[in-house]
Amino acid sequence: MFNVGSLRETGFATPVVWIDVEPVPDFAWSDDAVANAAVVEGVARAYTDAGYAIGVYSTPYLWQQVVGDLALGVPEWRAAGHTSRQEALARCAADRSIQGGPAVLAQWVEADRDQNVTCPGVAAELDRWFHQY
Repeated sequence: MFNVGSLRETGFATPVVWIDVEPVPDFAWSDDAVANAAVVEGVARAYTDAGYAIGVYSTPYLWQQVVGDLALGVPEWRAAGHTSRQEALARCAADRSIQGGPAVLAQWVEADRDQNVTCPGVAAELDRWFHQY
């Protein structure tokens, strides 16, 4: 709710809020995937109750590691790690689903920078995913 308040207070307009589910050094998830899934479900509900569309950012492996079999069925931003644009685009395939949602974006790391590409078929609806400033 703090983030929802911050978005509203600043007037930041976004067509979708991406929920990042991955273990990172600054935020340790518990070892209890059921409890972690409840946290993610709560975050998702808070955003949707506030009128925001949501998606998830992760990989199938990291998602499973953190929240188990939780399936929200929302759009996905699929990470590929230190690899290539070609491999990132391969993550757009249906068999690379994180939690049952459609692929929207794919990301890879190159030259120490995150690179992103829209998945095939998404370019025609960019305004659904991005806000033009």
